[in-house]
Amino acid sequence: MKNKVLVWTLTTVLMAAAPGLVMAETDTKTAEEDITANEAAAEEVTEEAETAASGEGAVLSEDLYSFQIQIQGEILQFPMTCSEMQEKGWEFTDKDDAQVNLGPNNYTYAELFKDDLKYYFDFANFKINEAPLSDCLVCSIEMDYMYDAEMLENIEVLLPKGIKMGTATREDIEAAYGTPSDVYESEYATRLTYEEDIYQEIELSLSAETGLLTGLDMRNMIEPEGFDKGEFVDEVPEIVSAYQAPAALGNFMEAAVEFCGDLYTLPCPASAFVENGWELKTDGTEYVGGGGFQIAEMTRDNQTVRIYLNNYVDNAVAPQNCFVEELSASEFDGGAITLKVSGGFEVGSSVEELKTMATENGYEYEEDGNNLSIRGKEPNTYQIYLYTYTSDEDPEHIASIEYKNAVLE
Repeated sequence: MKNKVLVWTLTTVLMAAAPGLVMAETDTKTAEEDITANEAAAEEVTEEAETAASGEGAVLSEDLYSFQIQIQGEILQFPMTCSEMQEKGWEFTDKDDAQVNLGPNNYTYAELFKDDLKYYFDFANFKINEAPLSDCLVCSIEMDYMYDAEMLENIEVLLPKGIKMGTATREDIEAAYGTPSDVYESEYATRLTYEEDIYQEIELSLSAETGLLTGLDMRNMIEPEGFDKGEFVDEVPEIVSAYQAPAALGNFMEAAVEFCGDLYTLPCPASAFVENGWELKTDGTEYVGGGGFQIAEMTRDNQTVRIYLNNYVDNAVAPQNCFVEELSASEFDGGAITLKVSGGFEVGSSVEELKTMATENGYEYEEDGNNLSIRGKEPNTYQIYLYTYTSDEDPEHIASIEYKNAVLE
């Protein structure tokens, strides 16, 4: 099974939450995507709609953005727990999918069936720790009967305001829901999209041949109000315990650095800086969710450095057990913060000597005005990335230097 990654909006990034919506192994929908930014939208789902979807005698909502659908007389409302789906008789087509672990703020899809019905559903993990799909929320349903008219004749699928699969036309849909947010027309179908917010939309597909509604994708991938995100257990991950500071700087473009007089190997746990006298200052949160990151500061000797704390494991950890990937120093900050990278380069070093050493060691460098950057030999990764800047007053020497390694070995 492929996993998709939930992408977070800039709002979440600034709030120092987790990465983005991210399918978790291969098929990645990247961005920098926020689910929790949509929590307020959950409040707009009326109490009437929630009541209508629960229990016997339920009545389908009149609101398209209730994210309700009625299949064979039974109402589903997204998001809903996997256990609620199972109580209604839906089961995993592949039984092993139920125990597939999904990282926090990730989503993936799986196929569920009930009687002769079989559809794909998206599962999202809004918790702070990884969880099996059976403990995640079901946030969408996708069905397509364009080439299965016989099956469509034998089932009843209803949407709010009486829109019925197999009989509704574009005119019926627009009369019920108004002008679509987006329309896409192809040789085979017309797709009408009604979007309330990011990850909150309904796509309705009409056959070009018949003009009738034959497919839909209903998605409401938001964290419900009051959702239980799970328990934080303050444990030190093995990868943090295994970290060892280097005894000396390494060869050119190796991961060891000297920062303000102390040696580190990037990426390194924030606890290594704490042990060297830095005070870690976060936004007050007790943990960083699995796979997430947080913007923080650390201070020592009246100096403050802004850092990004990256959680490399699937469960929530304390901020000091996150990893720092990038450090920098600049002559424009008064020289109190120092950084020397492997190969011996720092603020004040010769730019020409840096170019020469890069060439001698088989590295390519890129120049853009006052900027010079060198990437590691692994393409499309941040292993390792060196960036320097020179001032117009002294273009021959490094004025600012940044060093990043996002690959833990």
